Amino acid sequence: MNKFDEFDKIKTPSIWKETILANDFRISKKKREIRIKYILAMVLVIIIITTSSIGITYALSESFRIWINECFGNNVSITDSRDLLDGINGDTIVLKQGKGSWYVEDGFIGVVDDNYFYNEVYVLENDKLVACSINQYQGNIEGENYSFKYVRYNNRILGFDYQGCIIDVLPRIVDNKIYVCIDMDRKYDLAKVDLVTGELEYITNDHISLNPIISPNQINILINKNDQAWVNYNIETGNSNEVTNINPYMHSNCITFIDENTVITYDGNDGILLDVLKDTVTPLDNVPLEGTLVNIYDIGNKIVFTNVINGNKCEMDYIYILGTYCSLDYVVLFNNEELYLYDINHNKVVDLNNDKKLDEEIEGVSIIDKEHLLISTDKRVYILAKEYINS
Repeated sequence: MNKFDEFDKIKTPSIWKETILANDFRISKKKREIRIKYILAMVLVIIIITTSSIGITYALSESFRIWINECFGNNVSITDSRDLLDGINGDTIVLKQGKGSWYVEDGFIGVVDDNYFYNEVYVLENDKLVACSINQYQGNIEGENYSFKYVRYNNRILGFDYQGCIIDVLPRIVDNKIYVCIDMDRKYDLAKVDLVTGELEYITNDHISLNPIISPNQINILINKNDQAWVNYNIETGNSNEVTNINPYMHSNCITFIDENTVITYDGNDGILLDVLKDTVTPLDNVPLEGTLVNIYDIGNKIVFTNVINGNKCEMDYIYILGTYCSLDYVVLFNNEELYLYDINHNKVVDLNNDKKLDEEIEGVSIIDKEHLLISTDKRVYILAKEYINS
């Protein structure tokens, strides 16, 4: 069973430009001539850095321009753009490299070190990059200390740097309560913690509860019982029920909630839709990729996308696939030089390739949310936003 290690790790280049704007150019008032020279020098430096880092850093095809049309422009709001951005190229935000690797998790965008510890965390708010305050939470459970860092944004929370018996925090805040995974000397349970009072209440006490999967609004939590069974816990009612129609050995990354009560997974060679409250099954003709509704196969010189629920099909010319990234809305296919996105809801392939070959290679792609992608190359990292293609 792969425990809490199901996120793609994005590898990005380690070094990019250092900005001279961080230097302090304060000058003595007595030295008027020197002050003027420094001002002129500063203007020159700004011009040089602006033209070099905000120049055309990414050639865009026409379809690419349509896809990210006028979503960002120059409307970027951050704490200190000199420390974060390497430039704004029309519709594309280019992020700095020297700060560390850029990493996406549950809609948060973080800067991580070589051990994947977060140094900074951001969210996208109205197409603006906003810094999140990093906080620390600590306490004691039955004589065992714990602590972790976290950022909070509306009803979402991202926990990290866990120490002690709490080893994971589920990503939604429900009625000022967070849901945590506990490991007390290999005795695994789930509990909820009231963020106002600090009170902790166990929701399991069998010591074999791990690898939770949440519904979109975290109303239902599907819990594996150490490869013995799957049990669903409903937050609204507080009730639990065993889900017998999921193989107890099924990896949690092979089970995806598509709404609050329904998951998509597979049984043997057949895909299934399953109601976690009623434990009822609807068979499907194909098995989807992990984390999405789509099956992909190649035939001849074509790649075919098939929606396993409604049967919609779409195809594109064959390419060598280095990696995929999936959600309920998109499937992204890429190799070092090519990038395509399959829009599930509109059943179409969007070509995100460039008009000409560049001096950079794509290394990874992540879906931040329904509106944004993060693309890492061997030289830069981009946040791409879109105005939806309806044609």
